[in-house]
Amino acid sequence: MKSYLNYVVFAGSFFLAGCSQLSPQAQSEPDVSIGVIADCQYDDREPRKARQYALSDGKLQQAVDSINGQSVDWTVHLGDFIDKDYANYQKLLPIWNTLAAPGHHVLGNHDFSVEEHLKDSVPDLLGMPARYHDFSQGKWRFVIIDGNDLSLYAYPKSSELHKASEQAFANFQKTLPQQKELHTYNGALGSKQLTWLKGVLEDSKAQGQQVVLFSHFPIFPQNAHNLWNDHQIIQLLEQYSGVFAWFNGHNHTGNYGFKNGIHYLTFKAMVNNKTNAFGIANFYPDRIEILGQGRQKSMTLPQGKAATFDN
Repeated sequence: MKSYLNYVVFAGSFFLAGCSQLSPQAQSEPDVSIGVIADCQYDDREPRKARQYALSDGKLQQAVDSINGQSVDWTVHLGDFIDKDYANYQKLLPIWNTLAAPGHHVLGNHDFSVEEHLKDSVPDLLGMPARYHDFSQGKWRFVIIDGNDLSLYAYPKSSELHKASEQAFANFQKTLPQQKELHTYNGALGSKQLTWLKGVLEDSKAQGQQVVLFSHFPIFPQNAHNLWNDHQIIQLLEQYSGVFAWFNGHNHTGNYGFKNGIHYLTFKAMVNNKTNAFGIANFYPDRIEILGQGRQKSMTLPQGKAATFDN
């Protein structure tokens, strides 16, 4: 169990606690470098509040061009590639497929805003080996989470999975009434995925790896966008000292929290506003450096300490 007791929460403004500026690091080249994009959420329609849906294909092209100019190992999109309509995937995938390095997708709630009979085909369309999976690069273990595992939108309404999700939602409403308000646009990790995740964390511990998880949905700080069983997931992660960070989208304004040695970083949504938002994440043995582009802030996530933010 981790011994860290400090935590820091960021929402809309930066708050630093118990951290100092890092000294220059001896290692100049990262172990791994990746591009990170969240909530492209393209649709050819009029803006709604901050969401500039019809600009997202151009922003995605801009991000891909920029990332291709960097020495990245791969790029991840953190869910909500489209806002709705299956045909919109065909607008974005030709852009996405021009990435020079491999691309990975995380499933978001809007990714299933398609016709009922097409919902099951979304992971294959995005080239995913499975809805949740993991892979290693040296001393880093990367875990792709499916936060729609239990959800009221990801499966055809006539399916057993949808019925099981309805029952799970009802059960969560009964057992968590004092902790949080549950929203139907969020989801949860089911028991099978949680068992799988525990196995991945056990194996990572045995191999001495540091773990970073990628989800569409946040789990910390407490927020209306969080997974239904966020507390259960946090309790699992905190059992393993190798868990370094949880990266997600979904909350378009972005967010940051640090609790018991784990960084929880919500990337800003590409779809919001006319200015783009994406980043490069460089992984070093003792830190992760986020090089933000556009509205995405640059920051350093040190091992065992809260983040420091560039001005």
